[in-house]
Amino acid sequence: MMDLGLLSQADLASQLQVSIRTLNRWHALRKGPPRIKVGGFIGYRRDALQKWLQANELQPVGRTIAGEQAMHLGLEVVASRAGFR
Repeated sequence: MMDLGLLSQADLASQLQVSIRTLNRWHALRKGPPRIKVGGFIGYRRDALQKWLQANELQPVGRTIAGEQAMHLGLEVVASRAGFR
């Protein structure tokens, strides 16, 4: 049999550490990786999965003065609500 390079739902769910239900929900919301359905089999092409992963990769965000000030203010609000001020 020819290897089509497809991952089953169970294999992909295991690799991503999510449930098959989550993969189905992502598909319904159109936010998951593209999939192929043939009869009752649902598979994911490895190259399409790689592109989806790259498109969803997040880059770290540097710290900004505004962010530092907001964090400081947030901690002050939490402290005052907890009675530490």
